[in-house]
Amino acid sequence: MKNPGVIYRRYRQLKRKLLYDKIVRARQVCHRNCYYGKVLSLQSDILDIRSTDFLVCRYGLEESSDELVLCTKPTECNAFANKWTREKVEAQFGIETADWKIKLEKYPELVALEWVLDKDLTDAIKSPSFLGSLVVNAIMFLEKLLKYVNRPRMFE
Repeated sequence: MKNPGVIYRRYRQLKRKLLYDKIVRARQVCHRNCYYGKVLSLQSDILDIRSTDFLVCRYGLEESSDELVLCTKPTECNAFANKWTREKVEAQFGIETADWKIKLEKYPELVALEWVLDKDLTDAIKSPSFLGSLVVNAIMFLEKLLKYVNRPRMFE
């Protein structure tokens, strides 16, 4: 069996990677990320069409307007405005990872690693050894130092 520290590092790496992938997907220029992009669903039994989705651009239109402008090339749109900020994506990811059912559905790898770590992590938190607490404190200090050194600079 691997050391719980190795498994916990893998868990943190995987969680950061999943968050990074979610942020990258939220920054893509596509219709679902556009502030003005809406999806209209047409359901009709007459035409034997169960559900058809139309991409609609609401740029320059008021909310009460009945006009529809179809978005034909969402990746080449000049009116694209991203509706997701990094903070919103992180908050959504935090909500998803807090709910057990959503986490099990979307992130089964995290659930598996949490299951492996469950007993060892709770035992380590309750009664850490002297050397273990020194190592954990050193790691936390080095992580804070790296964040401080790599922080964005205003004037350079």
